[in-house]
Amino acid sequence: MTADSIATSDHGRTKCTSIKIYRADEDQEIIEKEPERESEVNNLTLQVACATGDVDAVEEFLEDEADVDAEDEDGDTPLTCAAEYGHEDIVEMLLEHGATIDLLSGDDKTALMCASEEGNIDVVELLLENGAEIDKQQSEGLTALALACQRGNEEVVEILLDNEASVDVVDKEGDSPLMFAAVNGFVEIVDLLVQNGACINAVNNSGWTAFLDACSSGLDDVVALLLENNASSDVKLSDGYTALHIASEGGHCTVQSAQDTKTDSYLLKSGTWLIGMQEIG
Repeated sequence: MTADSIATSDHGRTKCTSIKIYRADEDQEIIEKEPERESEVNNLTLQVACATGDVDAVEEFLEDEADVDAEDEDGDTPLTCAAEYGHEDIVEMLLEHGATIDLLSGDDKTALMCASEEGNIDVVELLLENGAEIDKQQSEGLTALALACQRGNEEVVEILLDNEASVDVVDKEGDSPLMFAAVNGFVEIVDLLVQNGACINAVNNSGWTAFLDACSSGLDDVVALLLENNASSDVKLSDGYTALHIASEGGHCTVQSAQDTKTDSYLLKSGTWLIGMQEIG
């Protein structure tokens, strides 16, 4: 079938019309000049229809047996496109037509990762109900939980934890979901993770902890919360830097000698919190 061929659907639309709507001019020209590539272009078009939420167009492509797992030039699949843009109805359609739920696209994310990163709650719930692998990792080791923590998507984090996501899975750098939440100042998510058993003193490949991350960014509320939950305040990096050094270097605190000059302790004061620290150096 060429670009001029008519394939009228029950909706009164033609495949050619759909292609004209969803493909750039150069892709329309591909069909006209290379009819044998029509299937390839149709599959690529399905991604755009999924991303834009056009249910009618998606139905047409699926009725014509478009490849539901096809990747476009950016590595996106129809399912990851629909999940990323929060089109729950299209995600459901794709799953009903056999889309591989845990397929890592060329963009190195599953549909659950995309939905979690973008905060698309309904899609996250739908994917989990359909058996999405909650702790699947992409090549850098990130999980859906880690991506949600990076973005501050608290409701998604809560859903993932309620569905028994592993709270301490680390990426290739050794960073945990708690570290991502802490360094970005998402105190509510930090609290959720801690209450769900996150290892508060976990150390990444560079020797950093969630507490050091929070000190580096001058995040008073996160620092206070971590300390209340027994975060170690005397951890040191390989160069000897302590939390006090890190916070001071970042311009987030003033260092004052304790009133009791008989001790070597110092007070780290940043904004609203005042914390006794151990000897510097």
